[in-house]
Amino acid sequence: FGHVRRPWEEQLWPLMASPVDPSAFLQQLARKPPAELASWAVDQVNALSQPGADVQQSQLFQVAGVLGAAPQEQRLALVQNVLSGIGEMPAPKRAEALRVCMKLGPMAEAQRA
Repeated sequence: FGHVRRPWEEQLWPLMASPVDPSAFLQQLARKPPAELASWAVDQVNALSQPGADVQQSQLFQVAGVLGAAPQEQRLALVQNVLSGIGEMPAPKRAEALRVCMKLGPMAEAQRA
């Protein structure tokens, strides 16, 4: 599951090297095409599931840190954008995204317990 770098990632991720305004960053991320954003999220989760993956250096981990400081409406907008994007994906990629979501559900439940 190699990660395919998208052009907009080249613009956003350097912002993460310095202190970032969570609100502005999430607004930029939420403006990305939903299917592309959802595909990126699936790729990130798949990459992190590989042995030896460095979670703390991943883009997804960095986004999670920004999400924690963001207002709830921005977090929801980003999640809605990703879910909308899953619906726009071609069937094989959508099936992969749903498998990832099914894996994440029990993990989230375990975290709450």
